[in-house]
Amino acid sequence: MAEIVALARAIDLAEAAIAARLPIAEAGKGHHLFGRRSIGAWLAAATGSRTARAGERVTLSRQLPRLPHTAGLFASGRLSFGYAATIASATRHLDDAETELAEPILVELAQASASTVEDVARAGQTIIATIDPDGRLARAAAKTERQHLTISDTTDGMGRVSGLLDPELKMQLKPGLEPLAVKPDSTDLRSRPRRMADALAIRLSQGGRRTVMHVSVTEQALT
Repeated sequence: MAEIVALARAIDLAEAAIAARLPIAEAGKGHHLFGRRSIGAWLAAATGSRTARAGERVTLSRQLPRLPHTAGLFASGRLSFGYAATIASATRHLDDAETELAEPILVELAQASASTVEDVARAGQTIIATIDPDGRLARAAAKTERQHLTISDTTDGMGRVSGLLDPELKMQLKPGLEPLAVKPDSTDLRSRPRRMADALAIRLSQGGRRTVMHVSVTEQALT
């Protein structure tokens, strides 16, 4: 049993080393070299892991820079992968200020002798429920996690674009293209998809910028 615990601690240190390297691999878009749309998809395939397990590792690697106490304990072997991943999962929907307040609570609980990973997970859920009682943060984060964009080459040199954008990014992109994709008159025979592609070309070439109008109004008139 002592040997099992020692081996588990060695695995935790290896997980900490993986977590330190994943952001570098992701920033370098290394997964694209293997035809994978995300670092998580590459990790699952490369290590023979379940998708959920790979996702847990990626979430931990992304959150550790915001969790200095967790990162220090995890890297030194004083906090297991299970506890570190649970804390990262609990705080990923929180902003930096909220995370700064929540992390010490979760770390203290994780280090308590009688606590379990399930206890830390429940505490994280309680924190999220207190801050976000209607679950909007979690739902928004879930949509962002599904976001992806792929540009693949065709045999004739064209590019095929496919993907899924979260509501925020969609609202940044779509309103910027639609005004430029309006059919000017009946002589324009382009399809709407063609006009949207042309609108993107205009945007990327720095053309078609919006005009900004400043309106001055008295406080009384505004009221």
